[in-house]
Amino acid sequence: TIASSVVSIGSSAFEGCSALASIDLSNIIKINNKTFYNCTSLAFDYLNLSNLTSLGQNVFYGVKIKKLNIGKLTSLPSASVVFQNYGDKSVLEEIIVNENIPDVPNYSFFDYSKLKSFSAHNVTSIGERAFGNCSSLESVNLGDKFTSISARAFHGCSLLKEIYLPPTLL
Repeated sequence: TIASSVVSIGSSAFEGCSALASIDLSNIIKINNKTFYNCTSLAFDYLNLSNLTSLGQNVFYGVKIKKLNIGKLTSLPSASVVFQNYGDKSVLEEIIVNENIPDVPNYSFFDYSKLKSFSAHNVTSIGERAFGNCSSLESVNLGDKFTSISARAFHGCSLLKEIYLPPTLL
């Protein structure tokens, strides 16, 4: 158990703790790089990071997260094909992004094969291949402030059935 007074977790603090099965992150506002990297027994049906304001790279690499609420972040970590900022790519099904995120960077959710739903009401742009190869993605809600989709943003999203775009883009 992490004491409620702890609000920040340092880089690689639990890296490789393969037996770690649960942890309460409800009071955490900052999680640094690789904090839970390869904590392969750690799993969340719903991870609510509602207080989170800072998220490093590869924080949840290898962690099984089914539904993720990304808290009070003001930006998503930059990404490339090798990063897994949001847990095991074969498990994550739903992402909810709060009102502070202005854009989804290139490759942010690339190859998250189980991702079914993405909701971000104040996002203005989506980067290149941000959702590339998300073969289970069915629904995207981008809200009324959305203005720009980059090349191949949804390339390989063969099940995408519904995407909400603001009337100003239609």
